[in-house]
Amino acid sequence: MIDGLAVARAVHVAAIVHWIGGLLFVTLVILPSLLETEAPRRLAVFDALERRFATQARLSTLLVGLSGFYMLYAYEHLNRKRKWLFNTVRELSEFSANALVVPRFMTGSKIPYRGRRLSLTVRRHDGPHVEITFRNGFIVDLPSWVALESADAIVAQEIKQWLKQRVRRDVREIAELYIDRFGLKPRSIHVAEFITGWGSCGPKGTVNIDWRLVFAPKKVLEYVVVHELAHLRHRSHGKRFWNYLEQIMPAYCQSRAWLDAHQATLEGAFLYRFSEAATAHQTAIKASSFGDRSGDHHVRGPKTRN
Repeated sequence: MIDGLAVARAVHVAAIVHWIGGLLFVTLVILPSLLETEAPRRLAVFDALERRFATQARLSTLLVGLSGFYMLYAYEHLNRKRKWLFNTVRELSEFSANALVVPRFMTGSKIPYRGRRLSLTVRRHDGPHVEITFRNGFIVDLPSWVALESADAIVAQEIKQWLKQRVRRDVREIAELYIDRFGLKPRSIHVAEFITGWGSCGPKGTVNIDWRLVFAPKKVLEYVVVHELAHLRHRSHGKRFWNYLEQIMPAYCQSRAWLDAHQATLEGAFLYRFSEAATAHQTAIKASSFGDRSGDHHVRGPKTRN
């Protein structure tokens, strides 16, 4: 697409350079030579200069006119895109408003789970371990030895692990239901975090599901699992695939529409803000209890976080 503003600026610069160049040429070259020329010759030269300046004036007018045309083109282009720009800004504002943000993991905070935001309660107890239970909300019991500055990190770590375990259980139960009913038998099923997409079905029958679907309603998670299982029967997204998917999950369109509308909000970044602090805290506890094991190394995959 032509950049109207850039063209307009270039034309303006060309017009100015053209006019200044003609003026300098007359001042520095023509006029000094005329002082040494006879009168009749000077008159002829002045006539030629007059015609030259008239031509230059017309050219400059043309250039300015062209620059105005491109300015008008740029304005009309922006005017046509005004609705798109407005909608984009509004969508970004809505995304910011709906983003999963948990500034503190303390009593009263809201944790996203299955399409809802549920309350968090953090309590202290005398037991040796962190305990987490779910009763229409998250209850985390922290040992009294957990330092106040480490509490957010420990709670975030425990909730993250609980959510991953829960979504693995949900995926397994959903898959077993459809495997038994429709004979769709994957080679294996993995739950992890992926850079792109919410699920995949490999050529050898390996099904992969993104754990962050735990933030979506359970029907949406079911849709993604069944979608990938259906690829065991039909590899492409052709008409036969969608007909088969509708046959085994008739109401899939609603879940698909929900995912299309809300997928940008299904992020687990709020749980990773405190991961480094939690890891450091746990490492310090292990070192003090079992001796220094700082020489151990753990290699993590570059594309997924399990």
